[in-house]
Amino acid sequence: LPAARALARAEKFGIVAVLMVLFVLPLLLGQFGITFDPFQAAMGRVLPWAEGIVLQLTGHGSGS
Repeated sequence: LPAARALARAEKFGIVAVLMVLFVLPLLLGQFGITFDPFQAAMGRVLPWAEGIVLQLTGHGSGS
């Protein structure tokens, strides 16, 4: 129960943490020559998967 209360108190800062990881952290790491792009990494996995589903649903996929 104490862990749940601590998590509930931190909930309002969750969106700020997510935005920092998506936008601020890549900018800061870029200053040190480190490539970090979580958005591109996520889209690189999601878009091919979604494209495959759309192609299958329209009868153009490799499974049909």
